[in-house]
Amino acid sequence: MMAAKTVQQSATLLNLLSSARIRPKVVLHHEEKVDFIPSDIGLSDMEVSLVTVMAHERVMEQALEPFKDKYDYCLIDCMPSLGIITVASLVAADRVLIPVQAQHFALKGLVSLFKSVNQVKLRINPRLDIDGIVHLTMVDKRTNLSKDVCAALRSAYGHALKIYRAEIPCQYAHGRERRQHT
Repeated sequence: MMAAKTVQQSATLLNLLSSARIRPKVVLHHEEKVDFIPSDIGLSDMEVSLVTVMAHERVMEQALEPFKDKYDYCLIDCMPSLGIITVASLVAADRVLIPVQAQHFALKGLVSLFKSVNQVKLRINPRLDIDGIVHLTMVDKRTNLSKDVCAALRSAYGHALKIYRAEIPCQYAHGRERRQHT
């Protein structure tokens, strides 16, 4: 409970993106030697306000610039949408690592994401490349849908992109299993 309260009271990515001149202290240090900048639902509200900001596709790049030399890697976890903040994250990135849910519509969304990545690379950020696909998230191996999506992903993109073998299981499925056995 205390940790959640601390995170809520600390500055977030929203504060960092909103601050033109003042750099708030936003980096939290975890005991496992992982630093992170928290976010919250307020970031989705910022999407609307960024429409009128000049060069809004560069806000993430500018916000993260002070941290560039302090870290070997910076992972930007984006919403599953292709809005302004996602595009701004693509502009700030060198590589894209794509998590894919084991669902039919997720495969359809990949086509749109690839188009967006290519447009950002062509028009704004020529250093941007797709590193690969995190095999699948929310996998429930008991369903045919998960198996079919895994096979379709490998078939459609396996020849052109690195597909990481890690599968992240669906927590709901595991929770349901535990409840049934108690």
